[in-house]
Amino acid sequence: MNTLSVVAYLGIVLAGCVGVSVADSFSAAEVAARLRISEAKGIITQDVLLRGGKQLPLYGRFLEAVMLEPEVLKSTRAIVTCAAGSTVRSENE
Repeated sequence: MNTLSVVAYLGIVLAGCVGVSVADSFSAAEVAARLRISEAKGIITQDVLLRGGKQLPLYGRFLEAVMLEPEVLKSTRAIVTCAAGSTVRSENE
């Protein structure tokens, strides 16, 4: 977790929305199930997470999860990614 993650979560709470966290160890199928169950309207994630000298591709895993659950893609309005260089990119579907 980084500063941008905390700011994003607090923004979700301040807006009166519900935030659902997903473990970085989840597979794309597990992420897809969480997105479907929670009826996600948006996704906020990092591009990659550095842990123990390894890069975990969080953004790629969420994209794969959305492809596994086409219904999630219909209800999700945006995927916002906090990149390592503190930039933010958004993909509106």
